[in-house]
Amino acid sequence: MVSAAGVYDAYAGIDDTSPELWQRILSVNLTGAFNACRAAVRHMDGGRGGRLITIGSIGAARGAADGLAYCASKAGLEGMNRRLACDVADRGITANLICPGAIVTPIRETSKQHVGHLHPAEQRKRIPPEVMDWIIPAGRFGQPEEIAATAVFLASDGASYITGQSITIDGGWTAQ
Repeated sequence: MVSAAGVYDAYAGIDDTSPELWQRILSVNLTGAFNACRAAVRHMDGGRGGRLITIGSIGAARGAADGLAYCASKAGLEGMNRRLACDVADRGITANLICPGAIVTPIRETSKQHVGHLHPAEQRKRIPPEVMDWIIPAGRFGQPEEIAATAVFLASDGASYITGQSITIDGGWTAQ
């Protein structure tokens, strides 16, 4: 099972994060992943084993990468994943987290649709491409296929001894 639902809070800081925005982001990103994992574990139980793969973010480790609620929700996924791995290991189930950096996806646009009026009116300006080239040693944004390839590996028998891990895919961003 891959849990990949998530919404973004437009770099909202403490002054821009209303209690409603905070709740909405955590509800989708953290509680949604919990609900998906809980349902999947119930389906995987009975000795069949399985794989739980959740999409996190480098926002859990890099506070300036995203907004306050988004970073908190993704950090929460890291703690949940570690405990989940302990809870389900004896059932033949692994639990891992994939933490992407800057990936070419429509999350900013789709989040506006899902979070709507809760988004702050003032949004931080987009980071210029030349700055991103400096931040990301690989010199480019990642592609969704690169994240998917990691999920496919984690779902395979070759990853049966990998559990409780956060795997960062960010072109070297967090290496700095």
